[in-house]
Amino acid sequence: MVVLGVLSVTLFPILTLAANDWTQPCHTGGCQWDLPSDRGSGTMLLERSHTAISDVAPVGGWTILDCDATTADQEIRLVCHDPSKCDHLYQNGAENTLVRLPEDCSSEPFAVVTRVWDHDNQSIPPSARSLLERRGSPQRSVQGISLSTDFASADFNQHGNVSVFLFGSSVPGLDTQTLETSSCDSTAGYLSSQGCNSPSTALSPLNPEEWILEALSKLAGGSQNGSYAFPDQTFQTNLFNDSLSCPQSGTVPAFGWSISVDLNSTVTGSFNYAVAVAGKLAALDAAAVSLLVSFNSTIDSTLSLDADLTGSLSTGDITLFSIGLPGLDFGSIFKIGPTFNIYAEADASIEANLELDVDILYTVSGSQLVYPSPSSPAQGTYAPGDSNVRLSAGPNVTARAQLSAHLKPSLEFGLSLAGHDTGLYLALDAFTELDLSLTAAASGSISSDGSNSTSAGAGGCVDIFTGLSVSAGADADLLGLFGPADDKVVLYDEEFDLYKTCFGDSDAFQKQKRDSTSSYNYRPAWGSGRRVPLLLFEQNLRKDHRRVPPPGAVAVMEVQAAASTPPKSGKGLSCSASPAGELAPIVSQKVNATR
Repeated sequence: MVVLGVLSVTLFPILTLAANDWTQPCHTGGCQWDLPSDRGSGTMLLERSHTAISDVAPVGGWTILDCDATTADQEIRLVCHDPSKCDHLYQNGAENTLVRLPEDCSSEPFAVVTRVWDHDNQSIPPSARSLLERRGSPQRSVQGISLSTDFASADFNQHGNVSVFLFGSSVPGLDTQTLETSSCDSTAGYLSSQGCNSPSTALSPLNPEEWILEALSKLAGGSQNGSYAFPDQTFQTNLFNDSLSCPQSGTVPAFGWSISVDLNSTVTGSFNYAVAVAGKLAALDAAAVSLLVSFNSTIDSTLSLDADLTGSLSTGDITLFSIGLPGLDFGSIFKIGPTFNIYAEADASIEANLELDVDILYTVSGSQLVYPSPSSPAQGTYAPGDSNVRLSAGPNVTARAQLSAHLKPSLEFGLSLAGHDTGLYLALDAFTELDLSLTAAASGSISSDGSNSTSAGAGGCVDIFTGLSVSAGADADLLGLFGPADDKVVLYDEEFDLYKTCFGDSDAFQKQKRDSTSSYNYRPAWGSGRRVPLLLFEQNLRKDHRRVPPPGAVAVMEVQAAASTPPKSGKGLSCSASPAGELAPIVSQKVNATR
C-alpha cells in the first residue's frame, strides 16, 4: 500500500447501522450482536438448536444483581423475574449453554455457562427487590452462574456446536442489515436483530462459503467513501554510520574517514478493510476468515550514501514508525487489529570512495488484497516516478561497490478467533540498488549515451535500478491458504533501470575482469542477460569481497600484512586504499524509470 497520497478509493457504503435489539430474547436458536457504532461496523450471528443459545439479559427474564462490566470470565449473581422466559436457560441443562449478556455486565457479548447453583448470598438490593415486587413474580432463589469465554473447552456435544456468521468493516456507519441469509427470518430474507431473536424465526442450513462471498460482495459494491487515513509521516533517518581515524599508508595521507547511509522519506496514505467469518465456534480458526483490504498510496524518498570507508554493512530492519489502527472487536469470538508499520533496511559492500543520491518514487492506486488469494489477477496500478540520480566515485581506484536500500511500509493484521491467535500482512518494498565497477582512474563525467571524458586506461560500468514489490503473507499456521506451497502471494513485483552504462577504456575494463579473480559473479556481457540476483549479494554481505591479487603480488602483500595490520572500525569497516579528495562525477541527471 504504501510523500503516500491519500487513499481515495474505498469499498464501503455509508448507511445507518441498526442498534442491538434488546426487546427479543435469544431463545429460538439464533442471536445477533452488532458492534457499537464507534468501533467500525459489523454484525455477528450465532445459531444452533433452540437450547444451545439463551439470554440472561432482562429481556430473557433475569435480573442481574452482581456483575463486573470490565471482566470476561467471572461468577455473577442473578435472580429470575419472569419464569416463562428464564426457565429457557435450563432446557437440556444450563451447563455449556451460550448466553447473551447485557451491555453493562461483562466485557464480552457472549459467554458459556460452566456452572449454575443456588448462591450462598441470597440478599437482594432494595432497588432490585422493588422491581421484582412491581412485576408481581413469585420470589425465586438467587442463582450463581459461572461464565467462561474459553469456547474451545466447552462441551458442545450437549447442545450441538454453535455456528458463527460475522462480517464487519473498518468504516463506521455501514449498513449491516442488508445481507441476505436463509438463517433468520425467512419471510424478510435479511439479517436483523428482530428476525434472528424472534420466536417465529425459521432456521435452515447455510453454506459458509456462499455467506462469505455474499458478505464481501455487499461490502465491495458500495460508494467510494469512508477510508481511514494514515497520519502523514516524514523521516530523515540515518540507517548506518561509522568513522575511523586512518593512519598514513604509502601515498595515502592520514585522515579521519567515515561512512553514512541516510534515507529521507515522506509516507502518507489511507486504507479500509472488510472481514467475514463463517465457522463453528468450537473449532474456529483462520480457515474461516475472509479479508478484503483496499488501499492507495505513494512513496517519496531519497537515499543518500557518503562513503570514505570500505567494507560490508547490513542494518537489518529498522522500525521508522508504528501505529495501531482502528480494529473490530467481537469479544473473545473474534478480534482483528491492524497495525501500520514502516521499516527501512540497507546492505552494502563498498571498495571505493562514493557519493550517491537517488530518489525512490512510487504511486499505488486502487490496489486490493483478498484473502484467501483469489484465482483472478490482483487489482491495482503501480507506477514509478521520475528520479534524480547523482553518483560520484573516488579517482585512481580499481574497485567494486554494491548497495541495496529498502523502504517497507506494511499493514499487519492480528487476528484472534476464539482464543486462537494468528496474523496476516500486506507489505510494500520500495528499493533501489547500485552495482558499480571501476578500473584505473575514473575522472570526468559521462552522459546517458555512454560518451565520456575519462582519462586513458580508465573504465567501468554502473547500473542503478529501482523496484517495487507488493505482497501478502501469513503466519505459519496459515501456510497454503495463499497458495499450494507458499506463505505469501505476490500482488506486484517489478524492477526499473534508472541508469545503466559502461564508460572509459572497455579493453582495460575487460582485461581487469580477465586478469582478476573476484568473489562477485559478473554478468557474461554487460547489458545482456539478467543481473545477478540481489539475494546472492545479500547472502555474502559479511564476506571479504576484495579482489584476489595476481600471484606475483601475493608475497609482497604477505610481508606488508605482517608488518602492519590495517585498522578496522568497531563495525568492521576499513580505511580506503585510495586517497581522499575530490570525487569524479559519474552521473547527475533526472531519469524516467518507465522509458
